[in-house]
Amino acid sequence: MGDLSYTVSELTEKEPIGRQTVYDAINTRKLKAKKRGKSTIITVDDYREYLADLPYYEPAGEGVENA
Repeated sequence: MGDLSYTVSELTEKEPIGRQTVYDAINTRKLKAKKRGKSTIITVDDYREYLADLPYYEPAGEGVENA
């Protein structure tokens, strides 16, 4: 069975996301987290939901015609 959850440190080691970004997302309730003792735990499903809710990248100048 694969990983079901990560601590913040584990998540930042495995995924392209910084520690402060994780805590900012938790504090603004964009990313759900749980507590196990002193550890903050993020489930894989909650991280996937967070990623799915992120906006799509829009290249600069998209939709602007060159004159």
